[in-house]
Amino acid sequence: MFANGPLYKFPFVQLAEALLAVTMSGMACHFIDLLEVLVKEKLQADPNRKKDYPLAEKAISNSKVALTNARTGLYRSVEEAWLRYEKGEISSDEELNKITISAKQCAFVSRTEVESLYPWAGMDAIIPETDLNRIWRDIHTASQHILLSPFFH
Repeated sequence: MFANGPLYKFPFVQLAEALLAVTMSGMACHFIDLLEVLVKEKLQADPNRKKDYPLAEKAISNSKVALTNARTGLYRSVEEAWLRYEKGEISSDEELNKITISAKQCAFVSRTEVESLYPWAGMDAIIPETDLNRIWRDIHTASQHILLSPFFH
């Protein structure tokens, strides 16, 4: 007996691309959450840093917006295709290509936003035992997967 649901009919490549990208975006969200806490702790520890806080806050806010937009685009492209498979239909090559493009975009935004925020963590980001460093390494590792490479499609 074989399962017959949409998961088993959905194209594997697009499913894998979407899963890798959404995983990377989750890591980026976690990085941002940890960075927000760290920036506040640094401000409390050294009130002289108060002048830098609005800059850090703006950088974090901009990254959140970029990440949210990329994730929304990915979710929308997957949902459009998924609904077809739920109805027993298949997606066009154009719809599947939208998933590929939005997955690569989401992965790219996840990596580049974490990279842009990395300096705000200071020395805390380079210590291998910290969560910030682990997430940074994990995102860079995941971004090298062939399915997310801009050179392969």
